[in-house]
Amino acid sequence: MKVLILSHGSLAKGLYEACNMIVGKMDFLSYLGLDNQGLEDFNQRIKLYLNKNKNKKICFLFDLKYGTPYNQVLIQLLNYKNIQYQIITGVNLPIVLTLCMQLLCSENEDVDLKKIVNDSKNSIEISESK
Repeated sequence: MKVLILSHGSLAKGLYEACNMIVGKMDFLSYLGLDNQGLEDFNQRIKLYLNKNKNKKICFLFDLKYGTPYNQVLIQLLNYKNIQYQIITGVNLPIVLTLCMQLLCSENEDVDLKKIVNDSKNSIEISESK
């Protein structure tokens, strides 16, 4: 399975770099950010990624559901009927780390994304001073 982190700005790059720092470089993990290069450039990078990985299963990790990166990938996927994919929105570092660790330890590419998302929700908490 390939994993692609997508976001507005440099969030995807930051998550990618943090994950690589903690876990090490992983060939299945990539990122794309919608940056100052604009939408046309972003769409070209999506096409390049999809063409390179059209025979692979892909897990897309987005910052926002229905945000521009999310919408543009779904539009591009209309041209790639054979790509198997899964989507997680609201990506955070615990999701990326858990997914990557499970893929590294898994003999097959099946991971329980619902469990990964639920477990990452438990990493979000509020602490207050007394």
